[in-house]
Amino acid sequence: MTGFFQGRRIRGTDVKDIMWLRTDGEEMNEADWESSWLHCFGVFLDGDMPDEIDQQGERVSGDTLLILMNAYYQPIDFRLPAAIANDHWVVRIDTATGFVDSGEAPRLQPGGTLRLLDRSLVVLSLKQPG
Repeated sequence: MTGFFQGRRIRGTDVKDIMWLRTDGEEMNEADWESSWLHCFGVFLDGDMPDEIDQQGERVSGDTLLILMNAYYQPIDFRLPAAIANDHWVVRIDTATGFVDSGEAPRLQPGGTLRLLDRSLVVLSLKQPG
């Protein structure tokens, strides 16, 4: 795997294979990284790598993940990034509540808002309808 997570756009979309996100759901820029007020951010990791082949010659594919981190001492609302039509986000892990998904996590709409409790990390995965 030579080109894994290079920040490149996925063909036919505005989505990159990896994106660092602000709380408004938009991609971070250089000024965001240099700010002294950055307490909360997320990382989007696309699970579909159409140009990557594993050791068995199979196309690399897995879950698309969104990892949200809040180091602030108060809760912060985080706008979930928009996704490909009809997909939804599912919380898999929430360190503030001790939640670990057992298959019954609520669906969260792309573009919706998730409240991150203080000093917490939340892992979500993108699921297609079905």
